[in-house]
Amino acid sequence: MKQKAVFCLALGLVSFPLVAHAEPYPTQAVNQFVSACEDSFQSQIPGLAAKGGNYCRCVIQELQTKLTFDQFKQLGGTLSPNDSASLNNPVLVDTAQTCMSKTLQ
Repeated sequence: MKQKAVFCLALGLVSFPLVAHAEPYPTQAVNQFVSACEDSFQSQIPGLAAKGGNYCRCVIQELQTKLTFDQFKQLGGTLSPNDSASLNNPVLVDTAQTCMSKTLQ
């Protein structure tokens, strides 16, 4: 299992290097992401809809430390749990898991 985790991390480094980026994303992009994320969260997890804002803000904050804005734009803005590209990207999966854990605490 540990080897699989290391492999996934290595795969993520190839796709998107895990380097902190000091520049935040443009405010408009952050607001659009959070709004779309909250809508998606509410429709997919209606019982936790009240926590969607916290989850979505966590996700965008985490992504800003892991991806440049250009890398974020390459994701296409979907970042949906039903999107196969999201499910196969270790950076996105790790970010989603981290933020869900923080949101449910």
